[in-house]
Amino acid sequence: ARSLVAKSRARDAAAVYRVLVPRAELLPSGLRSRTLLEAAFASMTAEAEAGPANPDTKLTEALAFLDELRQREGSPLAAEATLASALVHDRRGDPTKAAGLAAEAVRGGVDATETGWVADPADRHALRALALEPVDANGASQAYTAYLEEAKSSPYAPAARARQAALKKRGTAPAKKPKKGTK
Repeated sequence: ARSLVAKSRARDAAAVYRVLVPRAELLPSGLRSRTLLEAAFASMTAEAEAGPANPDTKLTEALAFLDELRQREGSPLAAEATLASALVHDRRGDPTKAAGLAAEAVRGGVDATETGWVADPADRHALRALALEPVDANGASQAYTAYLEEAKSSPYAPAARARQAALKKRGTAPAKKPKKGTK
């Protein structure tokens, strides 16, 4: 599954993860957690590549993998799964729940720099942006810009644009430099 993701074959990888995840209980805790995160991102990327989804079932598989990981007591990647869940909820059209989950992930000590489990490299920027929103709005805005530059044609780009616009509307995005001669 990992090599399929590396070859940009997310749909094939998602199919392999669907077979692997029910057997993940056999893996050591750290590997099981990473496998569930990888499965969620492979599923999310595969769904994006497949085209418009049914709004009622949009990203349900990815969310199920993440929920399973988040419900495991003492999971080593619980904060990362919470941040990934924030991303899924944002992409499903629930920015309020996404913001709450992102704040929870930050309180849980999420490491948004370690994202080797994403299937689409642009998602690294989206995760970083969500993690930064509660603590560094300017950094979050810059991370959304980086995401949008990499993911121009992604069906998830509108959600990122909306979050970035909300940051700017709140006045927390980087201020423009004043013109010379003005105070």
